[in-house]
Amino acid sequence: MNAGMKRYLLATAGVLVLLLTTQHTCQADTITVNTTSLQGNASGPFTLGFVLIDASLTGDGNNTAVLSNFNFGGGSAGAVLTSGGGATGTLLSGITLTDSDPSGFNFITSAFTAGTALSFNLALTANPDLTVNPASGLTGDQFLFVILDSSGKRISTTDNSSDAFATATVGAGGVSVQQFSVPTSASVPEPATLLLLGSGLVFGILRKRR
Repeated sequence: MNAGMKRYLLATAGVLVLLLTTQHTCQADTITVNTTSLQGNASGPFTLGFVLIDASLTGDGNNTAVLSNFNFGGGSAGAVLTSGGGATGTLLSGITLTDSDPSGFNFITSAFTAGTALSFNLALTANPDLTVNPASGLTGDQFLFVILDSSGKRISTTDNSSDAFATATVGAGGVSVQQFSVPTSASVPEPATLLLLGSGLVFGILRKRR
């Protein structure tokens, strides 16, 4: 083998190693919520809220959540109402959240009309934070999905910590995803008490978590 071929093979191997070592692992899940009880509900219209919290509270930008393929089960997507930090997109085009804001909070809220069910795909990278700020109350970066009523209050769910319909937390072992629902004892969801529009969305989540 001539010297030129050896250099080519070494360069190719180096590129492959670089790609393998810099590629972010990612976990994909389908989030599904029964929204039948929201149809015609007097607490509407309702708003979808998506948050990605950086556990280091520095905005290190090491994780990204991509939301796609929204299906409203006979309902429809509405306009983006508020957003902050590393949040882009719409329900129709797909939403991307990157934990890049120095405050640690990245969020977007959007109007929607409820159908029988709401579903979307969640793809979240799994890069553990090197440093976790205890003030975040988290063990790693976390994605949350909540639904707000017309006054900006969270609909109560079986998630007792933040009234989320879905959470995804990045840990040393990868991404842990949990899904929740409206309590079966409540035919009409009773909202929680913290305002969650705009910046209140993320700070309210932290207050409830503590």
